[in-house]
Amino acid sequence: MTKKTKTANSSLVELFWNRDERAIAETQREYGDYCFIVAKNILGNEQDAEECVNDTYLRAWNSIPPAKPANFKAYIAKITHNLCIDRLKQRGADKRNAVIVAFEELEETLFSDHDHISEGIKLSELQVAINRFLYTQSARRRAMFLLRYFYGESVGAVAKKTGTSESNVSKMLKITREELKEYLLKEGYYV
Repeated sequence: MTKKTKTANSSLVELFWNRDERAIAETQREYGDYCFIVAKNILGNEQDAEECVNDTYLRAWNSIPPAKPANFKAYIAKITHNLCIDRLKQRGADKRNAVIVAFEELEETLFSDHDHISEGIKLSELQVAINRFLYTQSARRRAMFLLRYFYGESVGAVAKKTGTSESNVSKMLKITREELKEYLLKEGYYV
């Protein structure tokens, strides 16, 4: 993170922390387009994406304080991401799309049939462990993983963005999921 980005991040967090109404307008100016891209990639619908981005600002307002994120851009993207996943769940299981398939791939890798993603594991701890694992991977593999499982990109879109064939992306994602499973087992997670 550059010094300018750190300053912008801390300034935005301070606006929220001080309950300054400019926080939302400044967040929208600084990160609105970024959050919209995250939301549109996951939801595939501009209207739903806009609603989730607007909900992101409210969620940030309600969570800061007590939260005081060190990386505001990642924090705001995670809020957007979570709101979009909730929106997908609300749409219903009959409307499976690439994002749901991607998360099912990851869930199948990480959890046995009788477990559920929210049972027995603190998600915040799991996120930290997955992040540690991802930093052991090459930049290309990390990018593929994040594009597929955080941003909800299709395998074809990941291939295009990384300059790799779809079959190579699929293979690398499968290998990465398998290595992640081994890593989590070594870290003491029951998967």
